[in-house]
Amino acid sequence: MSKIKRILCIAFATILILSFTSCDAIISEEMLEELIVYLENLAETAGDGFDVLAPEEDNFGNDYWTGMPEDDLDDDWWNDDEDTDDYYDSEASEHYHNHVYLPETPPTCTEDGFGDGYWCDECGEIFTKRVVIPATGHSLESWVIDTYPDWNENGKKYAVCSDCGETVSEIINCSEGLEYRKLDDGTYSVVGIGRCTDTDIVIPMYYNDCKVTVIGHRAFSSNTSLTSVILPYGITEIGSSAFAWSENISFINIPENVSSIGDSAFWYCFDLTSFNIPASVTYIGAGAFGCTGMDSANDLTIEIGNRNYAILENCLIELSTGILITGFNDSRIPNDDTITAIADNAFAGCGGLTEITVPGSVKTIGASAFYCCGSLESITLSGGLESIGYNCFNACSSLTEIVIPNSVTEIGSYAFTWCTGIKKVVIGRCVEKIYSGAFNQCTSLEEIYFVGSEYDWSDVFVDSDWTSNAGAYELYFNYGY
Repeated sequence: MSKIKRILCIAFATILILSFTSCDAIISEEMLEELIVYLENLAETAGDGFDVLAPEEDNFGNDYWTGMPEDDLDDDWWNDDEDTDDYYDSEASEHYHNHVYLPETPPTCTEDGFGDGYWCDECGEIFTKRVVIPATGHSLESWVIDTYPDWNENGKKYAVCSDCGETVSEIINCSEGLEYRKLDDGTYSVVGIGRCTDTDIVIPMYYNDCKVTVIGHRAFSSNTSLTSVILPYGITEIGSSAFAWSENISFINIPENVSSIGDSAFWYCFDLTSFNIPASVTYIGAGAFGCTGMDSANDLTIEIGNRNYAILENCLIELSTGILITGFNDSRIPNDDTITAIADNAFAGCGGLTEITVPGSVKTIGASAFYCCGSLESITLSGGLESIGYNCFNACSSLTEIVIPNSVTEIGSYAFTWCTGIKKVVIGRCVEKIYSGAFNQCTSLEEIYFVGSEYDWSDVFVDSDWTSNAGAYELYFNYGY
């Protein structure tokens, strides 16, 4: 607003206040109207010939017109004086901003980005401030051990970022305070976490100048604080349940010298999403990889040169015995007489598995083999199967029907417990034993059919609680006749 308009507004406001607050009216309404018209005409005549600097903060007195020459503050300061016009035209002319749009700058792995915004590229004034978008950080693939650490020398590992391709390297230091036990051959086994507080465990190659060769039974079991483990080159054996229930481990390397991975070694390691089996491995125990984060056979690799194990139809198979060690959501059991048995915990936790056919070459299905396969809707058991293991199909809640072939002689304890969707069960005539809780908590159960006669059923050993807490089912005989 121009200086003239400011003063006219102040004068007009003062007159109004005095007129309406005084006991005696200062001016009549007619005079007030004439004054308003006069001030309006005066404002139009004076115009906006110049602008002045903004008033200083909290100062409405004598310094209000800061920046205006003192000579221009006398009674005729509003005259169209050439000096006055020159001063204000040159020093305080109105600035028209040049709005420039700044597009969003995406962040990188290491540098922050910025949201979009507007600014004036002449005076630098910012109209829309750009928001900082934090750097994303590297998305590292699996670490590769370049140099193994020892007490006298640090190791080194590296990984490649899948987003930017940069190779990131880190120094490896040995963890202190772990618990060891000396073995008969003079080497050491790591048997526990001891006083160590590391979440990223690095096991040294030597302890007391002797090699460390074994990770003991249950050494790090149920340690939920662990996030990664680096094993030294000299390790040859990983004991049973060594890392079981350590659910936050997301990385572990298996050195070339490892020959044995024990039963349930990595059971319930939910964050372990990939694993490499070296050529040196000759034994993998039942349930070694049960309930891990590996969903597909693509997550498990076997190094070239390993003659003991193979991936067939997306199943890990022990070649010498034909035992299916580990299955995945995308597995199919080979139907070429290769498979003789399904190991304990083989498919445990495969939540994406929807159907499976067990071929006739399979004689036994191990304990908890399909435990907690909640999406399994259909399973076909072929003739030739002889026993269904303990807890085998526990919590397969999507199953609605199960047909047990005539070849089966034993149904293990809790084999189908908590299969809450099962409505119909067919049991073959050759069954000899049905153990405790076999169909416990099958709350939807309506019909059980036995292929043999009622007399044949009387010869079957059936635990009294084989259907405890099941639905109100009916038992029928001579099914299929």
